[in-house]
Amino acid sequence: MFSKEKFAESVRSSGLKKRYIAGQIGMAYGNFVKKTNGVVEWKVDEALAVSKVLKMTRIERDSIFFA
Repeated sequence: MFSKEKFAESVRSSGLKKRYIAGQIGMAYGNFVKKTNGVVEWKVDEALAVSKVLKMTRIERDSIFFA
């Protein structure tokens, strides 16, 4: 289950803009917003890519995307 709150906090603390993050993982901004709002589920490869951009630890990543 995706944790919108934890993900939003991770983005805030990174200082990166959502549009930039979406571009770094090769995702259209509109799709990125849908995923961050929980409308569309994250695929495993997308979760791994965004966790690398945000420099998440494995524990952080798992608590956000795979809880």
